[in-house]
Parts: sequence; structure tokens; C-alpha cells
Amino acid sequence: MNFLRNPEIKNSGILFSVLSAVLSALGLFISLRCAVYVLFCCAVLFVFFAIITKKRYKIISDLTEEIVNVLNNGNIMLINNFNEGELSILANEVKRLFERLREQNENLKKEKLVLSDSLADISHQIRTPLTSINIVLSLLGEGEVSDERRFELVSELMTLLGATDKLVTMLLKIAKIDASAIEFQKKEVRVRDCVKNAVSVLEIALEIKNQTLELNIGDESFIGDIDWTSEAVGNILKNCMEHTPKNGKITVEAQETPMYTEIKISDTGEGIGQEDLPHLFERFYKGSNSTENSFGIGLNLAYLIVSSQNGVLKAYNENGGACFEIKFYKSIV
Repeated sequence: MNFLRNPEIKNSGILFSVLSAVLSALGLFISLRCAVYVLFCCAVLFVFFAIITKKRYKIISDLTEEIVNVLNNGNIMLINNFNEGELSILANEVKRLFERLREQNENLKKEKLVLSDSLADISHQIRTPLTSINIVLSLLGEGEVSDERRFELVSELMTLLGATDKLVTMLLKIAKIDASAIEFQKKEVRVRDCVKNAVSVLEIALEIKNQTLELNIGDESFIGDIDWTSEAVGNILKNCMEHTPKNGKITVEAQETPMYTEIKISDTGEGIGQEDLPHLFERFYKGSNSTENSFGIGLNLAYLIVSSQNGVLKAYNENGGACFEIKFYKSIV
């Protein structure tokens, strides 16, 4: 029997034999019959011990065989053959371990597919401005280029380089959030300060388009990261500004309830197409009314930032224009 090769079983057998011999020898001091009776009882106990041990090792062997089968063939592990007891608990824990490993393997496969698609999209997005840069550089390299034309090409080149730098920066931010490499601060943030930070980089653009920014904000606050949230609000404001005509208006409102703090941003633009609403926050998605310079990642970044801080971001149309609603919940719901 294979289980007899186990050193622990051998040692237990030797110890049991020695103990039986000692007890039988002691029984001789009483009578021969007593010694024979003790020896017989020890032999019976040894047989029961051998049978039970063999059965346990058979169960362990079956469990080992099933584990090997799962590892080699990827089959689903069954524990129906194991009765109650320590081995059943062990088998159940092993099954849970394999299920967890299977889930992790499936998640890794999905992450690989997502990463592959993302790399393809990123490559496509970066290739577009790089192609334009190469064209401008080739035109600059031509021998006969007037000073006026050269100035135009250099200006266009600077614009393309700025757009490429912005694209790469945003992609890096998205990659950090995807990789959970960012630890968002959890401090009290005043909505007014957050919006003020977001607006500071858009003031010139708003002035050029003669757009009015109306703020209806009091002392509302939420728990979060002011820098990253300002980035999210700024991306939404930029989107509203790009889709609002000259002399239009963008409104930012805030309200606080016992459950959440809400930031509502609306504009007087053309609104969001119904076919675009379900995909608006998807990465690299460009709506039917997207501008030529749009990369389709600003709103996706805003969505990731908000959702990473126990918040919800949604978009809809209201009074003919677009409306974005951010809610930061005070507790997990």
C-alpha cells in the first residue's frame, strides 16, 4: 500500500508496535490470558487504524488527482465526493482558491484585450498629429518658402506640438488612474474653490468667444481631491465652451444635501445628440458635433476622476443645451 511508504505512517506503526509489546509484556504479570487479550485488542486497533488511514490517503489521492486535472486540463473542480470533516474543509478551500485563480485569469485576459485596444487607439490618436507634423516639416524643408508662409507653417507646427503634448499628458493621467497608481486625497473641498481653479485656465478662451459664465455657488463642500476634481470640472467646462456659440452662457450651480453634494454645469449650446448620450464618456469617442481638434478623452478623464472619488457623473439635455451633473456622495450608496 502506497500510504505505508509515508515516514509518518511508518513511525506511527513502529510506535504502536512497541506500545503493544510493552502492554502485552505488562499483561504477563497478571496472566497469559490477559497478555493475549491485550495483544489481540492492540492488533484490532492497529487494523482499524490502518483501514482509516488508508481511506484518508485514498481521499487525499483523489483530491490530488482532481487538482492535477484542473491544472492540466482547466476542468471545474468538484467536491461532491468528499464528506464532512477536515478533508472536506480542505477540499472546499482548495476549490475556492481555484475559483479565485480562475476569476483572476479571466480578468487578466480581459485586461489584456482592453490594453491591446487602448494601445491601438492611442497609436491611432498620436499618429494623426505626428503625420501632420511631418507634413509641415517637409514643407518647411522646401527651398523656396516665403517668410509669410514660413511663419504660418511654424505657427501650425507649434499648435500641433501643443496638441500632441496635451494628448500625451491626458493619456498618462488616464493610464495612472487605470493602474490605480493615484491616491486621491480625501479632504474637505469647497465647490467654489474647485470651480475657480477650473475656470482660471479658461478665462481667456471664454473672453475670446464672449461667453458668459454664471456661478450660483454658496458654501457647498465635499470630501475629495481638489486638484483632480478641478481637472474634471475644467474638462467639462471646456466641452461646454466648445459647443456653445459666441455670446452664449455657461452656468455652474451647486447644492448640498445630507446625502451628496451636486455640481451642475449647463450651457446654451446645441445639446447632445441622442445617439451620443450612451457613449459620451467612452474613451476616444467623438460625437457627431465634435470639434476638429477633439481627441475624445477629456470627458472620459473627467468620468474616471469623479467615479474614483465615490462620485457619479452623468449628462443629459436640458432647455435645449447640454447639462452635466456631478454628485459626490457623503457615504457609499
